[in-house]
Amino acid sequence: MVDGDKFVIVAQARPGGTDNPATRVGQRVPFGAPFGVCNVPWAPDAEVGSWFARSSLHVSVSERALHESVFEGIRARGYGVERLVTARSQLHDALLEFRGQTLSSLVLDRLRENLPNLTVREYLPDELTGRGRVDVGLVHAPERDGAGMMAFTVSAHLRRTVSRSELRRIGSLVLDETLSLRTRLSERG
Repeated sequence: MVDGDKFVIVAQARPGGTDNPATRVGQRVPFGAPFGVCNVPWAPDAEVGSWFARSSLHVSVSERALHESVFEGIRARGYGVERLVTARSQLHDALLEFRGQTLSSLVLDRLRENLPNLTVREYLPDELTGRGRVDVGLVHAPERDGAGMMAFTVSAHLRRTVSRSELRRIGSLVLDETLSLRTRLSERG
């Protein structure tokens, strides 16, 4: 759930015997591009702009255009699909770790200029069409309030290669679970 400029993991379930989960209850993650992308496609323009502005790597024009395409895909499917960890996302995470260090602004500028896909962890819509297999980190679906703001997100961490038809089936399951959770929460009042 979003809490100001962070989102917080409030619950999780995983198969028994799974060690070292990537997430933990109580974990706080910056709510700025690219983190929390599934939470903003339906938000008002001002909120989307704030999400971009909170990015610690300062989103370039080309990255913003890629994210806008990702938003279109999420709105069309109802869920987002994050790539399995790649060198691109590992480099992004390393840069975040060093953001307080003295790094040449020229290096960061060149990375932003030449690698616009660096911070786009989500699959673009045309990358999920057709047949074949894709490497999926997670599938996530948001629940929105009446203003289009994210109330909560349900995510399934896959971390494996799946067929596109299996991905669509998993996406449907995540959407169903999101709806089910919304119903259970509304029944509680």
